Amino acid sequence: MKAFNAFPHAGLIADLDGWLFRIAHNAALDFLRRRRRYEAIHSNEELEMIAALVNPISHSCGCR
Repeated sequence: MKAFNAFPHAGLIADLDGWLFRIAHNAALDFLRRRRRYEAIHSNEELEMIAALVNPISHSCGCR
């Protein structure tokens, strides 16, 4: 779809295969960046670290 939308603005394309490959390559990189950013935002790691600080497994006073 990106290639179809970009085609009228591309001008003369000497290497159509290379042009299409570059569009697909950049789209794949964009997808991976978005996925990594989404996973970082929606990660439970920070919540687990906060929970560990609030509810420590071992009590320092020795009481339970």
